[in-house]
Amino acid sequence: MVLSAAIQKLKNKKQFFVHEQYPIEIIERRRELVPILKDARTKGHEAVLKEDRLYIDKKRFYPRTSSQHPPPPVAMDHGCIYIPPEGSKYSNLEAFDEIENELMSFKKVSDVHTALIGDFNAKTGILNDFVLADETLLDLFHLDTDNEIISYMLDYENLKSYNIPLQRVTQCSCQPNTYGYKLLNCCKKMNMYIANSRIGVDKGVGKTTCKNTSVVDVLLLSSKLFTLVKEFEIQQFDPLLSDVHSAIHVTLKSQSVSHENNSVTSYQTSKTRWHDNKRNQFVNTVHNKKEQLSAILNDLHNLHSSDHCTQHEIDTVVDNIGEILVSSANETFVKNPRTTTQRTNKKPWYTKKCYDARKKFHKARKQYNLHKNEINHKKLLDFSKQYKQITNKAYNDYQFNLESKIRNTSKTNGREFWKILNNFNKKGNDDSNIISMESLAITQLDEKWFLVVGIQQFDVGKRCLTYFTDTVCSNMPKSYLCGTIRQLLKECLF
Repeated sequence: MVLSAAIQKLKNKKQFFVHEQYPIEIIERRRELVPILKDARTKGHEAVLKEDRLYIDKKRFYPRTSSQHPPPPVAMDHGCIYIPPEGSKYSNLEAFDEIENELMSFKKVSDVHTALIGDFNAKTGILNDFVLADETLLDLFHLDTDNEIISYMLDYENLKSYNIPLQRVTQCSCQPNTYGYKLLNCCKKMNMYIANSRIGVDKGVGKTTCKNTSVVDVLLLSSKLFTLVKEFEIQQFDPLLSDVHSAIHVTLKSQSVSHENNSVTSYQTSKTRWHDNKRNQFVNTVHNKKEQLSAILNDLHNLHSSDHCTQHEIDTVVDNIGEILVSSANETFVKNPRTTTQRTNKKPWYTKKCYDARKKFHKARKQYNLHKNEINHKKLLDFSKQYKQITNKAYNDYQFNLESKIRNTSKTNGREFWKILNNFNKKGNDDSNIISMESLAITQLDEKWFLVVGIQQFDVGKRCLTYFTDTVCSNMPKSYLCGTIRQLLKECLF
């Protein structure tokens, strides 16, 4: 209503304008629609943007919702800063300019947000670290329609939307110094804000950080990083940590991203050892690379005769020299490849689960040897118990499967049955797997012959497993046969 009334009362003069100040939410929506607007116009469509509504060919265009088009993750660069005190032997007034140029170079590569923490030795008081947008200036240079410029100049509106106060407080009674003004100018240019007295436990406090008199240790954040700060506190002074400074405790929250590496190939760089008896051969190998040596000499001559040489040119010459030396060494001091004989597994029951459990057990044991505490000791006991259970189960399963296989083949496939038995007597087999041929017996009971196949004894961890697999009998009483089997079962560990 006020805007409409003001438009009617303005005279028709070019120096009078009405600037429509958009909220930060509308600015964000306009920022998303402006590229679509430009793309539509380049394709010959009639496109008009009214506030946060885009019309293409007189039809309302609805962008994708956040669920259809999620926002990209926040990219953050963080660093620690120390600037020597003002007026000291190592002070440098250009330090803030170097930081600003470095941050600008990052901005050119990608739209990253920055977090800087450290001792800036800058006393800022409660002066503003942002610039309030001047509507008259925007109108004068016709910048009110440029969404990128408006977003840059109204970046501090993000703090308002996050319920973060723009005005700072401080317990420091010192006057701002030269470094303080330079830090504030850097913040204004880079849209960075001092987090002290704005967030965490220090919100509304502005606790001192140096000698209980000044605030020179600060945390600088981009506006969109304030939501990632979980904890912020100026801790009590501790002489073990610093001589005059108080520690700053900061906790940032972020979304964890897991990267899976499906590559199986591992590359190992081979190291060449020097052999003094081959030094003449090494020198000859270097001399034989005449083309590369002449190219390096030409590069050095050009650098020497040139008035100005870049760091890249010097690095290139040094890399070429190093390449000649390394390649000559690899050609001269050739290492004979090691021939490793792969160990055969003598325990067919030892599965991959057993290997994994053993690896965890050894890792826990090493960890406990390094740090002997209650937690590591408990882990060691747990992994040891788990390793024993897995190996015992694997061994028992193997023996049970072997027993079942002998039972089945003795009834149906005699050739396979004797193949299994003969395989136990091969060289290299574990003694616990051997079945003696003498244990196969032909027994006569009540003048009735029957073959007991597989009353074999296996020494398995101080226990005997007896396999009663098959009986071939003729005209044997059922009760007698059952009694015989029952007696065998009592004597065995079934």
